[in-house]
Amino acid sequence: MGMKPGITETEMVLGMFSSDVEKARTAFREFIETFDDDSSSFLGQNNKTHISDKDAIEAILSMGGFSVCSDLCLMEKASRNEIIATLRRQGLSIRQISRLTGIGRNIVQAAKP
Repeated sequence: MGMKPGITETEMVLGMFSSDVEKARTAFREFIETFDDDSSSFLGQNNKTHISDKDAIEAILSMGGFSVCSDLCLMEKASRNEIIATLRRQGLSIRQISRLTGIGRNIVQAAKP
């Protein structure tokens, strides 16, 4: 594909999308943009606003009437996931919810908003 070898070998990955370099790059960008793992700043696109931990803690505590954020772990699964989904819709990231509540990142990610 006429790309200069460097630290990362892009030819193989782009080749999975198309043999035409420009089409492959476009397809790769579209693929990455559909991936939701709090990585929206990848490729220079930062569409999400950052919510401070202070505001996130306040949202978690008020949402469930908790005294500490880790009380969310003690809730029944369906109720817990509903609160997590609401927090995600409000802009809290998967990692932020996980870090503040002690709930595993995969569990937070599975509770789709």
